[in-house]
Amino acid sequence: MGNMIADRAAGASMKLSNGSTDVFLSVLLLAGSDLAETAWQVELMVWLAAHDQALRGGGTVGFDLADIPWDPDDFTAQRDFLLRTVDLAATGHRWEALGYDAPFARGHLDEFRALVAGMEPVAALEHAKCPVHDVYVHDHGCLLCHSGQILDL
Repeated sequence: MGNMIADRAAGASMKLSNGSTDVFLSVLLLAGSDLAETAWQVELMVWLAAHDQALRGGGTVGFDLADIPWDPDDFTAQRDFLLRTVDLAATGHRWEALGYDAPFARGHLDEFRALVAGMEPVAALEHAKCPVHDVYVHDHGCLLCHSGQILDL
């Protein structure tokens, strides 16, 4: 098992073992937590921290770059922050806090940097509403419609 970090729009991805995922996210958090100044930057670090396999389970914390809560109006600055975070992490910033050696982390950071650097600006999300219930829907439809299907069984 492992985790995939992808830019599906570009058809690019990287595969990490569960252990490598923990190390990768840890070194990003060590660097990004020191760099974060804006509310969005802090929220990004919290978003990454939430990909905690100790709580969510091994192999369940992969993500697509489009899942990051980008603000389309500030995408370039936000992507630049993430790239600065990767660059700082690659210097070994605060890695002593890990308490172990991380021999593969720099290679994974290089892969991730390439994914992020190649990412195209995100478009503003347009959220649809269910025509029956007039509530916002998720990618797979309306929660109320689906709940009704379950109750009808």
